[in-house]
Parts: sequence; structure tokens; C-alpha cells
Amino acid sequence: MLRDILANLQDAIGVNADRARLVRFANQAYREYFNRTDLPGALIEQVFEFDTGDQVATLPWYVGEVRAIRRATLRDPVTVHDMTPRYHSTAWRQSRQEFRLIGRRAIHTPLSVESQLTVTIPLAQVVPFSVTIKGQTPSAASITETLNFAIGELTKTTTAQFAKDEPHGIESITRNGAVTADITIMDAAAVELATLVNSQESTSHVVIHWNDLDTGTLSTTDNLMEILYKRTFNPLTLDTDACIFPAIEDAICWKARSYFYSFSKDEFSGPQALLASQKADALFTQAIASQNLETVSVIQVAPDRYEGAWRCNQYYGGYIR
Repeated sequence: MLRDILANLQDAIGVNADRARLVRFANQAYREYFNRTDLPGALIEQVFEFDTGDQVATLPWYVGEVRAIRRATLRDPVTVHDMTPRYHSTAWRQSRQEFRLIGRRAIHTPLSVESQLTVTIPLAQVVPFSVTIKGQTPSAASITETLNFAIGELTKTTTAQFAKDEPHGIESITRNGAVTADITIMDAAAVELATLVNSQESTSHVVIHWNDLDTGTLSTTDNLMEILYKRTFNPLTLDTDACIFPAIEDAICWKARSYFYSFSKDEFSGPQALLASQKADALFTQAIASQNLETVSVIQVAPDRYEGAWRCNQYYGGYIR
């Protein structure tokens, strides 16, 4: 748990560092290992229903990175491309078994018309916080507006009229300050555009171009997709928060120590940071190797290069050599 990591950091560092700084170092270390590999518990498989009227699908906030896709009914795999195949020198049409990963956007539902945005939180907060929206307006390519919520305030509306995706629309939605409830962003017609969950400081959605065919020809089962994805990184904030793979907490502690030493002005801080980082990586590798012993890996063995070497397509004295 976070409280154990902080306690170990406090003992190792030997100074009364403030909690916020230690938590920042711990989350930097946790994020580094989270991004380095797919930690045990980081991968989730789930069936999603895509809207047959749209060619592009936006995945929920908790989908961090797509690893694999297959059709849930037929169970046949789908190849996920980047954006470039559509623009090859020869004509290319995306088949039913090929999707394109478009990228990310801040909202799951694009604005259809120019509109002010309303930001709402369902529970009154005991500390102030703010929500910042950056995007395109009819008169500016990009503006930033911050809505400051005082204690107890539940709803605020932007002054700016934000434009639809031409081409960028809403670029980012971020929050400053901790909250205890999810924040909803809606347009003037009360259509939900995004949800800023309280465990994240910004919104982000994976966008997939999944259908390049006539939407009217799709059956009711063609839009069910089973997706293997890596969950979104959730930083540690509360003392009772735990990593998705607790076995790496010692590694996180040592890596956080290396970050601390790297900011120190002591003459020995450089070697200390290097040694702490090496120790952290060794503990991380050991934890992953131990976890891998629990599962059976599928190994593809290459054919023996000497198999059939005695055969030849020429005859010598009536024998095949």
C-alpha cells in the first residue's frame, strides 16, 4: 500500500520530507514500471458494443492501450493498423477484419454544434478545485478557460462557445485539486461529452476507425467487439491505495529513492541515485520473473534447419545424397 511505500521512503531518506513530495516520487516510480511492461493485472478483456451508425468508436476512459481485438460473435481476430494504410499509393479499403487506431481525444462524444460547456459535480466538495478546458472556438484556433469551484459549488458554465471538431474541437479537459466524485461535462443540449473521473486529472479516450463499409449492411452481431486492453494508469493518492501488482512495491520504493537522490545537491547524490535505480530494476525483474512461473507460455519453435538436409535434387550414381 501507499502508506508502506511512504514509510519505507521516510526511513530510507532520513529527513522529514513532506508527504506530497514523497507521493509524487512514488507515483513517478510506479508510472515508470507501469509503462515499461504489461504488469500482471494490468490487462483486461471486455466486450464492447459499437454504434452501427458510426464508423468511428470511442472507448471508455479506463481503456489505456489496445492490445488485441476480435469479433465477439464470430471470434475471428481483427488486425489493428495505424492511420497510414488508408493513404497507400494503391487503392486500399479497410476490410471487416482491419481496424485503424486513430489516436486519442479528450471527449467521447464530439460537439455537433457550437456550444458553451457545463461542468457538474454531483457531490458538494469541502475543498475548492478547478476544471480547465482548452479547445477551438469560432473565433480562435485555441483558447483556455478555467472554471473555479468554491466549496459547495456544483455547476459552472463556460463563457466561451466551443466549436465542433474542425479539426480539433476540445483539445483537453483537466482538473486541479482532489475531488471525491466524478465530474460531467455537457453541451448546451445536455448531451454528455466527457466524464472526468475523480481518480484521473484529465480526460482521454482511445478512438478506433472500425467500419469502412456501408453501415446499413451490418448485422446486429457485427458490432460486438471483444477487446484486450491495458487499463489506464491510476496514481496512488490515499494511504490505502495499492499497486495492481503489489509485488513491485519494494522496487517502487527504491526507484522513488533514486528520484529523490537525483534532486539532491549532495556530492554523493549521483552515485546514490544510480545504485538505487539499479537495485529497483533488479527487484522489478525478480518480481516479474517470479510471477511468470505461475503461467504456461505458448512457445513457437522454429523448424530444425538441418531437417531433410540429406535430400538433394540431383542423383549421383543412382543414390540421392
